[in-house]
Amino acid sequence: MPTQKDPTTFGYQNFYSTTLTGDITSGTLTIGLATVPTPTSGILIIEPDSTSSREIVFYTSKGASTITCPSDGRGWSGSSASAHLTGSTVIMASVDEYFEGLADGTLSTDPIRTAVISNHVVSGGIVAQSAGLVGTFSNIVFYLNGQRYSGSSIANKTYTASKDTYVDVTAASGGTVSVTYSEVANGAASPSLAANYVRIAKVITSGAAITSVVQSGYNDSLGNIIRPNGAVGSSNVDLDYIDAVLSGNFTSAASNTWQDSGLKITLPTPGKWLILAEVRTLGPSTAAQYAAIRLYDQTAGAAITNSERIGSFAPASAPNREMTPISMRIVTTTANTIIRVDLQPGGAYVCTLESDTQGRSHLAGLRLGN
Repeated sequence: MPTQKDPTTFGYQNFYSTTLTGDITSGTLTIGLATVPTPTSGILIIEPDSTSSREIVFYTSKGASTITCPSDGRGWSGSSASAHLTGSTVIMASVDEYFEGLADGTLSTDPIRTAVISNHVVSGGIVAQSAGLVGTFSNIVFYLNGQRYSGSSIANKTYTASKDTYVDVTAASGGTVSVTYSEVANGAASPSLAANYVRIAKVITSGAAITSVVQSGYNDSLGNIIRPNGAVGSSNVDLDYIDAVLSGNFTSAASNTWQDSGLKITLPTPGKWLILAEVRTLGPSTAAQYAAIRLYDQTAGAAITNSERIGSFAPASAPNREMTPISMRIVTTTANTIIRVDLQPGGAYVCTLESDTQGRSHLAGLRLGN
């Protein structure tokens, strides 16, 4: 993902001009200057009067006599990273990156414009069958880490037969989009979602054709949200409300331990969230034994305090099926957070978290504020 400009350190200095204090190559990231600019981070032009050698560079920190560029900070805004000699002129001047940053809000420190924006799809990104195993991908506009990106003319994809393929997007250079396709066997667990990617679709194929495409707010088996998309379904999903339904029964191992039921949600926006779990349990077929549930913060690796509930209790030697009392807790998050439901047998017995037409097991999160 391209290095982002930090509006709290990024700046501009009128009439700034200096020279290089040493030769640099096209790969040099720490650049010596006779006088460093005032802003902690910004954009400079080396050899601005040379049509063949001028280069725009982006730096993110400075020292007493140097600036440091990130790995992608050389050759910005359509220029090319080049070698430059000692004494070459360096200036700070208006380039397109300044105006684009002001227009899209990425250089704004206004709290209204810098409020946290969840990763989400604004429009497009529709994956659809063209013929057989060939799928199309419509133009897409999405937000990632608070910044807006768009992609067009994305090539058709021929999907592999008898696979579940997960479609993830991220930002590429110049505000464009890069698409990654990750395949697993039909019905297998979802592949991990790489950092700084948004999952937008799950494409399911048979031996000869695309059989279905899952989009619009669905959670994969790891709790990653397949992001809401206004063109899929009737409307955008509210990113301040997330829910999931267990797709089928989960049967525990015969062990008095907390076990991941697979029912989970991802809270995409930092803040204060109300978590509600309404589940159906089938207890062990042993008198005086029980099934219990709890809420668990998978990201933090810790149970949510006081979320434990008795799911079902067997007063006689027969399994007891019950809707568990709702577990409702408030959690505060600072980043994307996965919350799940754990199941625990009361002893070395098997119990089940059920979810079918007789009663669904459901987990939801409602964002209350910051």
